[in-house]
Amino acid sequence: MNKALNKSSNNLKDRQAGSKDNWGTPGWLYEFLNKRSKFDLDACASSKNYKHENYYSLERDEDSLTLPWAKSTFCNPPYGRRTPAFLKWGLAQAEQDRSSVFLIPARPDTIWFANYVWEASEVWLLKGRLKFETGSDRKEAKDSAPFPTMIVFFDYGNLHRKTGPVFKIIDLKKAKESMNERKTISLADAKRELYAYQSSFGTLFFKKAEAVEEKKVEPST
Repeated sequence: MNKALNKSSNNLKDRQAGSKDNWGTPGWLYEFLNKRSKFDLDACASSKNYKHENYYSLERDEDSLTLPWAKSTFCNPPYGRRTPAFLKWGLAQAEQDRSSVFLIPARPDTIWFANYVWEASEVWLLKGRLKFETGSDRKEAKDSAPFPTMIVFFDYGNLHRKTGPVFKIIDLKKAKESMNERKTISLADAKRELYAYQSSFGTLFFKKAEAVEEKKVEPST
């Protein structure tokens, strides 16, 4: 999750101009990535936008570029001149058996792409424009970001220094729909399991509950 160096703003035009670097990760996208990587740390967050309860924040004078990362770390770094430093650190962590996943702008024309991203394990190019979270309410912005984004994986033991990373195209719309479908199915399955519960305690509990409801609707005499 991205840590703002300035006060947060909902104005995407201001951010495009470079005055802001606070681009909060959408919750659904974090969960989508977490299913693959099972994160232990959010390396770049604040008390208002962290995605994992274990996180580093400048609010607590924690500079994630000087601290060890976890076995599996998520990082949505400040966008701009500081992005290369975070990628370099993530690559260094991968050499110490610590994997990391980055959400960053897709800039294949930059020097840092050639120096760091090219050595990654995988790169997911996100089809469509992402709607980042804004402010402290964790709601997605009304407008899409004015730049393309990508996910960069530095998996320890699987860096591609010579051949380059494996590239994939991920459709944002389909990915988001798949997360919503999983949630719906999970809720339905949970309800079916609940009502199918036939242990002696469960049966007794529901019978007592039904008796209470019947007593409530009995007409008064």
